Amino acid sequence: MGLHFEDWKAVNHGTLRLYRELDREKHSRLLLEVLNELVPADSLAINITPVRSPEDWSTVTLPENHVTAEQFAVLQKYAYQSPFATYHLATKNAGWKMASDLMPLEAFYETDLHR
Repeated sequence: MGLHFEDWKAVNHGTLRLYRELDREKHSRLLLEVLNELVPADSLAINITPVRSPEDWSTVTLPENHVTAEQFAVLQKYAYQSPFATYHLATKNAGWKMASDLMPLEAFYETDLHR
């Protein structure tokens, strides 16, 4: 499956917008907006985990404030069960990963984080 000219044009436009936005806070939100333009979704989220203090992670959502403070508190409580932070800290690989790339899905479904 290939992309048509209009698709490449939209990807290029989104990429240029991302390169121009230098503010860290605005960049995360813009990334979600660009992704939503390219692949529309009901909601999107980015989890930002500081390398030096992974417990201080935050989430940016589209639509804004899609996750309530109570939901975020539950996520923080069980975040240690997520395979992502450990993988990224150990490998310094910031590439895209799915839970199934890091552990069997059956094992992930058994965590309190998933429930």
